[in-house]
Amino acid sequence: MPDITTPTEQFFICDLCGKRKPTTQWAGRCVVCQQNVCSLCARLEHEKLYCERHVPTIQIPEEPKRRCFIATAAYGTPMAEEIDTLRNFRDQKLQETTIGQKLVTTYYTISPPIANIIDRNEALRKTTRACIDPLVHMLKKRGY
Repeated sequence: MPDITTPTEQFFICDLCGKRKPTTQWAGRCVVCQQNVCSLCARLEHEKLYCERHVPTIQIPEEPKRRCFIATAAYGTPMAEEIDTLRNFRDQKLQETTIGQKLVTTYYTISPPIANIIDRNEALRKTTRACIDPLVHMLKKRGY
């Protein structure tokens, strides 16, 4: 996958866009074609990574924008109680304001590749949980 060009920096070529990128922008391999995909060309659908060419055209019905990519990666399941608290806050507070809606839209744009990185590294999962837990605790106290 990555080729080492200098002793301190690693790069890879995205098989989809053909650009040379640092390994920090590697999202993973497409589950269909196994090509290396950068974070810009990757699409996360139903907990699986696809390249732009192979995103499933048949969508599994689910409530719109109910996914919490980063928290799901951190807790290992979309069914974690903490994720319900975050969803409640999103739906009851953030979605009620224009700024909140823009924050949610931005989150859905940038979070899938971040979640892919977190999901593959137990230390990052643990660190992310440690960051999310105080927020979840505060939101629970406030009734979310």
